[in-house]
Amino acid sequence: MGSFTPGVSVSESYYSLLSVEPHATPDEIRKAYRKLALRFHPDKNPDAGETFQKISTAYATLSDPQRRQVYDRFGEQGVQIMEQAAAYGVPPWLLNPAAQSGLLCVLLVVVVGLVVVFPVILTMRIDGGLAWPWPAVFTPLWLVDLLVLALAAASPRDRDAGCWRCVPNRRQVNLALLLAFQLLLAYKLDAGEQAPFSYSESFLPLEISIFLGAVAELCMHGRTALGRGRGGGQGAEGADRAAAQRRLVSVVARSSLQLSFLGLLGCRVDDLLPVTWWTVLTPLWLLLLLYCLRAAASCASIKAAAQEEERVARRVLAGLSSAASLICFFCLLLLSLRLAEGVPLSAALILTPFLTVVGLLLCCTCTSCICAGVLVSADADGAADGLAAGDAYQRHCDEESAQSDPSAASASGVPPAAAAPRGG
Repeated sequence: MGSFTPGVSVSESYYSLLSVEPHATPDEIRKAYRKLALRFHPDKNPDAGETFQKISTAYATLSDPQRRQVYDRFGEQGVQIMEQAAAYGVPPWLLNPAAQSGLLCVLLVVVVGLVVVFPVILTMRIDGGLAWPWPAVFTPLWLVDLLVLALAAASPRDRDAGCWRCVPNRRQVNLALLLAFQLLLAYKLDAGEQAPFSYSESFLPLEISIFLGAVAELCMHGRTALGRGRGGGQGAEGADRAAAQRRLVSVVARSSLQLSFLGLLGCRVDDLLPVTWWTVLTPLWLLLLLYCLRAAASCASIKAAAQEEERVARRVLAGLSSAASLICFFCLLLLSLRLAEGVPLSAALILTPFLTVVGLLLCCTCTSCICAGVLVSADADGAADGLAAGDAYQRHCDEESAQSDPSAASASGVPPAAAAPRGG
């Protein structure tokens, strides 16, 4: 026998309150509610106010298709979570199992398209294995961008927009700037010297996106780092101020290095300044050093965690950060050897460490998703069986109570689930 639906006990089942089966139709639920509402309405039965409230809550949940699906799957607590999520702007359909599966498939498509397909096509185009025009090479990335842009347009606006209050949705602005950068770069690569703009000018949308993102983060953390620090906060307030100050320094350093790399790269490929490739790649090496320092800080903060769950989460985060830093080190080293030293290394070889790790992660992720889907489906079937068994047990108890002491069952204000036969 399967377990009962989480958050729903036998005596509190909404189906038992309305005296209907778990697979009842909307018409049956509506008829049962009207019958019980007339019986337990406070105007006719002043002592049954609490029962009437429970019946109304049960009907409000079971009469709504989305709420009923969530209740059948997660119980009363799932409905409460859905209402709380809706108060924060989260769409209720995200708690729908079919929507969750669809969203998971969309995310997998995004990951595969962005992390696997585009780099593979790009390396083949650079190495001469493909003769496609550059817009065709960028097409998988543009499809992913349009999908992410549509999801960002459907998402609610940020509550703490800070200096972005005049912008409808800053995520859409950033994605639009990234898409403009990719379009300009693809056109420049395909047209070459015939393009009416330089590589430096094609980098402008990306530079604007980086700058606006840095300004938004500075506005977000600057209030904590500067505003609260005037009184010399102690304890938790002082720790929050110090953490905000570290984030400010990290944001300024990261954005400065990114903009410096784009500026030097534009000067190098446009022949505006006589800079070497080692000079162009220096900001990337410094960025890698910055990420390594952050990974080391994550490792050092593991012992400071108070709970075991937090320590485990920090260990996982530190391990992922260390692995990502190591992969970036090997890829950047091979790229530096090819550009600065003229070592004949192919683009596929340069990205081999990255693609190998990403392929393993995707295989593990797909396997985990399949196993999780099977387990969730089995758990949902067991929960439905448990709920049906619980309702049957409740009706049996109500029948025995009504037969032994009908007056007590009527005075308690609990609607008889199956005191009378349904066939008549």
